[in-house]
Amino acid sequence: MVGDKIRILVDGDSCPVIANVEKIAKKYNIDVLVFVDYDHELNLSYAELIKMDTENQSVDMEIVNRADSKDIIITQDYGLAALVLAKDVYVLNFYGKRYTNHNIDSLLMRRHHNAKMRRAGKSHPSHSKRTKEDDQKFEDGLRDILILTEDFYKQDALTVARELIGKILVRKIGDKKIISKIVETEAYLGPEDKASHAYNNKKTKRTETMFKEGGIAYVYLIYGMYYCLNVVTASKGKPEAVLIRAIEPLSGLEIVKENRQIKSEREEDLTNGPGKLCQALAVDEKLDGVKLVAKNGIYIIEGNSTDFEIKKGKRVNIDYAEEYKDKLWRFYLKGSSYLS
Repeated sequence: MVGDKIRILVDGDSCPVIANVEKIAKKYNIDVLVFVDYDHELNLSYAELIKMDTENQSVDMEIVNRADSKDIIITQDYGLAALVLAKDVYVLNFYGKRYTNHNIDSLLMRRHHNAKMRRAGKSHPSHSKRTKEDDQKFEDGLRDILILTEDFYKQDALTVARELIGKILVRKIGDKKIISKIVETEAYLGPEDKASHAYNNKKTKRTETMFKEGGIAYVYLIYGMYYCLNVVTASKGKPEAVLIRAIEPLSGLEIVKENRQIKSEREEDLTNGPGKLCQALAVDEKLDGVKLVAKNGIYIIEGNSTDFEIKKGKRVNIDYAEEYKDKLWRFYLKGSSYLS
């Protein structure tokens, strides 16, 4: 990724989803570049317009030249899709469907067949008028690319705990969303970790969630009054999890304040601790064991940047864990004012 940032590159000529891209990108603070021909005019509210200098300059080749690993390319052009897929990018069409190395060859063959039919004077079905449902499918497809996959969570807890720093935690409550940056985590490594609920493979009604496949939420109650939100990692039967210790709200702050109802005027006090952030996000036992996907109202997406320093230290309040209390398995965003 250029500058360690996720970007969205849009093939802007005749693109009907630019406003949709801008809406999502602005919410998650993602850079957007829209490429158009030299004589094309566009009014953009958020994205940067990249205009070709001459009639001979190609939008497609400019996108290919600028595309970098993990960028998201928005285009309906099979040829452009085929060129950029070699650069380890995501490619999405205007209807939210992914172009991949597995389907692009058949799509190119279909385009070639349709072109032959047109040259032969045979009818070819025209595109129907775009609908709101088409726009929704596109937006859902774009969000799906941003959501962390099961493969991410199948890594060990130490890896996930570190890589979650800077990622974006999304909590949907009804028709409202709270979007936050993860700034502090702790890793718990199951059987051998004396600080873990699942130490020595201890399986109880509470800990059974930890033994499931990575990519689900593990929520439990402490002191009889505070919930803690964890992310289950690794493979089924290997109880590992990452505690989300602190987050920085990026949007939905009014919902956070309503949920917390605290006297302090410091915004940091709203979410600078595991129990606090669960109150802020309305996280309780009903989310225990749910998959971290959009339809369940809680999920994590890629952050917009990795241009920061991650520090590590000892985990908090685990003096009972003997030699494991000294493990440097807590990770945090250097300089964040939201740390616990």
